[in-house]
Amino acid sequence: MTVRELVAELVTLVLGTDQTMPAGLAELERRWNAVESGQAAAIPHDDVVRCLRTWGTPAFRSWRDR
Repeated sequence: MTVRELVAELVTLVLGTDQTMPAGLAELERRWNAVESGQAAAIPHDDVVRCLRTWGTPAFRSWRDR
């Protein structure tokens, strides 16, 4: 199952038969499409893991400060 398929299934569960996508989900879809098309860069998994491991520690810095 792709990320797109999973999100589509979850949206269907949340919205029921009303297929109007909330603005927040539409923005996520726009961003994901940009990553898939190469117009936006994705953050490497290892970088995200390193950041998350600092949560709650003195080494934590916000993502924007990295």
